[in-house]
Amino acid sequence: MTATPSVDLDALRRKSAPLLLCERARVTPDRVAFRSKHLGLYRERSWRDYAALVARGAQAFAALGLARGERVAIMGDACEEWMICDLAAQSLGAIVYGIYPTASASEVEYQMHDGGAVLFIAENQEYVDKILSFADRLPALRWIVVLDDSAMFAYEHPKLKAYRELLDAVEQPGDLQGDIGEADLAWLEQQAAQLDSRAPAFIVYTSGTTGHPKGALVSHGKHLAATANIVEHYPTLAQQDHRTVAYLPLCHVLGRDVAVTLPLISRLVPHFGEDPEDLATTLFETAPTMLVTVPRYLQKFASQVLLGILNSSRIKRAIADVALGLARTHARRRWSGEVGLAQQILYRACRAGVFLPILNKLGFDRLEVVICAGAPLPPDTMALWQMLGVNVVEMYGQTETAGGIISGQRGPFPRPGDVGTVPTGWEVKLAQDDEVNGGAPGQVSGEVLVRSPDLFECYWDNAAATREIKRDDGWLRTGDIGEWRGGALRLIDRARDFIVTSGGKTISPSFIGAAFVLNVVSFVGVILVVVRWKRPVVKRTTPPETVTGATVAAIRYVRFSPAVRVVLLRAGTAMFFGSALLALLPSIAHRISGSPIGYGILLGCFGAGAVLGAVVMQRARSRWPADVIVSAGIGIFGLTMIAAGSLRVLPLLGAAMLIGGAAWISFISLFNVQVLNQAPDWVRARVLAVSLLVFQGGVAAGSATWGALAARVGLDKALLWAGAGTILSTVLGLFLRLPDVNLDLTPWNHWRVPSVADADAEAGPVLVTVEYHVDPSRVADFVETMRQYGRVRRRDGASRWGICRDLEAADRYIETFVVSSWSEHLRQHDRFTRADSQLEERLRGCYLSEPNVRHLLYL
Repeated sequence: MTATPSVDLDALRRKSAPLLLCERARVTPDRVAFRSKHLGLYRERSWRDYAALVARGAQAFAALGLARGERVAIMGDACEEWMICDLAAQSLGAIVYGIYPTASASEVEYQMHDGGAVLFIAENQEYVDKILSFADRLPALRWIVVLDDSAMFAYEHPKLKAYRELLDAVEQPGDLQGDIGEADLAWLEQQAAQLDSRAPAFIVYTSGTTGHPKGALVSHGKHLAATANIVEHYPTLAQQDHRTVAYLPLCHVLGRDVAVTLPLISRLVPHFGEDPEDLATTLFETAPTMLVTVPRYLQKFASQVLLGILNSSRIKRAIADVALGLARTHARRRWSGEVGLAQQILYRACRAGVFLPILNKLGFDRLEVVICAGAPLPPDTMALWQMLGVNVVEMYGQTETAGGIISGQRGPFPRPGDVGTVPTGWEVKLAQDDEVNGGAPGQVSGEVLVRSPDLFECYWDNAAATREIKRDDGWLRTGDIGEWRGGALRLIDRARDFIVTSGGKTISPSFIGAAFVLNVVSFVGVILVVVRWKRPVVKRTTPPETVTGATVAAIRYVRFSPAVRVVLLRAGTAMFFGSALLALLPSIAHRISGSPIGYGILLGCFGAGAVLGAVVMQRARSRWPADVIVSAGIGIFGLTMIAAGSLRVLPLLGAAMLIGGAAWISFISLFNVQVLNQAPDWVRARVLAVSLLVFQGGVAAGSATWGALAARVGLDKALLWAGAGTILSTVLGLFLRLPDVNLDLTPWNHWRVPSVADADAEAGPVLVTVEYHVDPSRVADFVETMRQYGRVRRRDGASRWGICRDLEAADRYIETFVVSSWSEHLRQHDRFTRADSQLEERLRGCYLSEPNVRHLLYL
């Protein structure tokens, strides 16, 4: 499908963005180029101001020795300084590339190595921290320039430079005022005139979900001509002034289009908010007339709208429901072209009275068009916004199309489900991919191929990947499966979502799905065993516990069981530190192999080590105490984490993971055994649940902590600190020894069941008193034993336990405690174990006669 261009694209192909900036500064010097918010106020920049700022930035970079063809990396959120530095570096002939603000330290290191940047521009201290830990390992890096150095206290590094200081060094008195900016503009024009429009302008790195990110190299002229197809496809951008919000990452080609390129070739004015996290405020304050966004933001705002309706009063909710019903009918008729006059009037009344106030709160009430790209937009989300009166259209492009689109819905209010028609001057066709589908050519669907003279040049330093996607006949493989529907392109699947292994082999994602299906099937056997299991019938002597009561009993048991508390404390500490390895393992594998295969190998080695550790555990258990095995396992696991942070060879790291898996299972299994050995049958499952809560809580807290730390200081340091913490946690074993005795926890059931009349099982609370006559020579032993006995009482259900001495009878002592109900007291009888009977035997040697027990019911 081919169309004839209606604009002179050759003129754009002979230019560059810095040259267009100079032209705008000459032709419309006082028109607003962009607005940015600082300290609560929006600051306007004219085209003259914009050009002067770029000129000063370029002069500052030139003073640092930046030369033509060298690479500059920029990392930060969307802000005016980002695009100023971008155009400043381009004007000197440098090649710019952005790094995603959310990139981890290892990802930053990879892109710095791959791109070979000599200059790293960081928005603020947060991004400086991501590079400083490995800056000395980057041979090409000469300078780190910080745009906002307000938080850079006590930072000392020979490569650090503050952007404001660089500007001060080149600033002349009166800059940006009157004719003084003329010299800057003339200098910038001279630099821009020397640029070859066919030379590389910037690199855009792909997401790297199927391997290491690839850098798409884009030249000056091709980018301008490619982006112009958006203006041609949506002529309103050139016909009238439009406000928009620039918030998408400028390292992404779509973010660059909105903030940098489209304003140069259209009448779009970008607005930058003060805080990228507060997009809602920026949208409300700006009230954009045109917005380019991605599906997740439209989904997020749609959820806010629906929640706002649900949380409104009953009357408002009923009115909104009626209005949405009418809007749904109107939208369907509009898609089919069957809207009548009465329907149109009714809908406009609903929009004015119901929908506009909702849109006003979001800042969406002035929108003429919303262009959604970057990922498939769910039809229901698109339909909802159109029902509210927002003209949402979907367009489709890729990084490799150099800023242009492959297709786009023109609107207004197009039917959801396709990505529109092909822009003027571009060619799109469908072709069967024999390696994937095996079907014959000529079918209604196939891989989407696009051809244009304005595609990207190549992948940076990756000729093999370039050949794979760019065919000799000029067609670009998109990797998307599409079909034509009424002249519009509809995307239905992906053909290029393969995984690239370290050996260059490609694996279809269907294998990933098969792995998950196999995992599901593996649970069938477990389900059958559970279904066929016949639970033994146990005759109850007391009423069943409630869920709340059972939960409280478990927590109470753990609280008053010192042995269990020791196990849980040591286990939770080990899990907190030890979770770093498994939490960061995907990043470790990505750094080593660049594909999920490496992760599978390392995790497989870890699992194999766990199996090996389980095999030798019984022999080790017979030779050494549990405390020794646990401490040794934790220490070895800590060393494994340190090794994981320093090793860069997959086989060596696999061997370390094998050892780590054996160490992991050694202390994890013993912690579980210790917990089970310290809990009797009646509470064992509940105590195990508490222990799992502690285990998983330690993993969750540790994973979040070490993940955040790795993003800040780098993978190596995070693993080093986590490993050191794991090793140091073995110190707990010096004063929190694990019990190494198998207790007899079978019920003793030697107490006589009280014979009472008219006692309701759930009546309570019940006050229990036990009167002892103690041998005067054994008082000290009696009191000490009773304190331990009191812990057992509270563990098994008692509260407000105490022991009193009768002032009128020196040998008489009275024990008191409260139980929540009569049935709970009866359960106490069942909970006393043979291990606890040792305390009772010690008590028997202290009193002179059998104790007198009384049960009193509170009224």
